[in-house]
Amino acid sequence: MLTINETLARGLKDRFFADFATEISGAFQKQLRSMSLRNIKRGKWLRAARDCVDRLERFSIASYEGGSKVKPYFVTTVLETLDSREYNTWNEKCLFSQQLLLSFDPAFVDCTPGRFSIGEHAIMRLFMRSPVGEDARGNLLPYSIIKQLAYVPLWSTFWIWFHKLTRKIDFRDELSIVIPAPNGVFIAHLSKKTTRWKSGPSSMTNPPGTIAKSFAI
Repeated sequence: MLTINETLARGLKDRFFADFATEISGAFQKQLRSMSLRNIKRGKWLRAARDCVDRLERFSIASYEGGSKVKPYFVTTVLETLDSREYNTWNEKCLFSQQLLLSFDPAFVDCTPGRFSIGEHAIMRLFMRSPVGEDARGNLLPYSIIKQLAYVPLWSTFWIWFHKLTRKIDFRDELSIVIPAPNGVFIAHLSKKTTRWKSGPSSMTNPPGTIAKSFAI
């Protein structure tokens, strides 16, 4: 397996951000436009919804299929980039998260900002310290590092919930918190800052959330 030093990791990180911004934006917007799935039979809706989730799999951190046989739904959390929110609260380039909900009955598609973002330093450390997949020819598969984020949605939600229970002790932006990963841990903090971001003609407010700063084994 190739040993990735800091110089190579920095180059992979820059390429990762450049490729990701191009590929996810096109795939995500295409899927959102295609998911106006009203007034169709359940079987056709299921095939279309699963196809949507599968198309976003490369960028997906976690997906869930729930509901009943009559009223199914899908939820997937993906990493996303937006020009209006390129940097996190301390001006480090970052990827943030989107949660996509596809529901059959009632029929709707909901897209909301997630409660966490991943800074470029954490991405660089992932290339250095976590297993990076390779294809049959030994070429690196940069998106394989995304699987290290599998527990981030759950644990970022936990820390936000924990803060709400301990409001008298405000540890946001003061205390480093730990989020486990399959092959290490993320060092993160809970931000006090509320940000606004734009997507097309509309804008949304993203409440304070967890920002992953680094990754360690």
